[in-house]
Order: sequence, then structure tokens, then C-alpha cells
Amino acid sequence: MSRAFQGPLVLAALCAVALYATFTLGGYPLGLAPFLLLTFFTLLSIGGRLLQQRAQDPKQAVRSSMSVMALKMFASLLVLVVVVFATPRDRVLAQALTFGALYLVYLVFDTMHQFRAINRSRP
Repeated sequence: MSRAFQGPLVLAALCAVALYATFTLGGYPLGLAPFLLLTFFTLLSIGGRLLQQRAQDPKQAVRSSMSVMALKMFASLLVLVVVVFATPRDRVLAQALTFGALYLVYLVFDTMHQFRAINRSRP
């Protein structure tokens, strides 16, 4: 398995277990939406890694990283708007908190990976 896929898939598995445990212990109905959000963030992470691997030099790696972060932010905002308007009123808070938690987890995870990749690409 490619390293671009390995990290995000392991993180997705850990997040899936955490989502299941949190919703079950909290007494909230789980449904499919949290796992769709998890899939969205996992695919964004994999796509960002694949784009970053194409960088040829450190300057291009930094530009690529910043571009990927901006694209992820805009895509995430669009998905958040869809989630808020498509979710029934009684579940909006749970879905928004799930979205926010997953966004932060993947943001930290991807940022750490990008810094490591940039440092490795330096001569």
C-alpha cells in the first residue's frame, strides 16, 4: 500500500471507532452522515498527499502544501453548509460538532505530514 494511502486510512479507522463509541455512549442515533464526513476528510487527505508528492523542489512543495490547504478549507466549508442545511434540526449540533472535530483532527494530521515532507525534500 502506498504511503499516501496508509496514514489517512489508519486515521480513518481510528476515527470511525471513536465516532461509533462517542455516538453510542452519548445516546445519539449514529446514522450514515458521520461516516460520510469521515470518508470526505479521508479522501481530501489522500488527494492532498498525492498532489504534494508531485512537488519537485522545496519551494514547489511549500506552494503545493499551501494550495492544498486552501482547497481543503473551501471544500470543507461547502460541505459544512450542505451538512447544516440537509440535517434535521434536532441533529444539527451533533453533526456540526462531528464535522468540526474531524476537520481539526485531519488538519493537524495533514499539517504534520506536510511539514515532515517539506523538511525531507530539503537538500
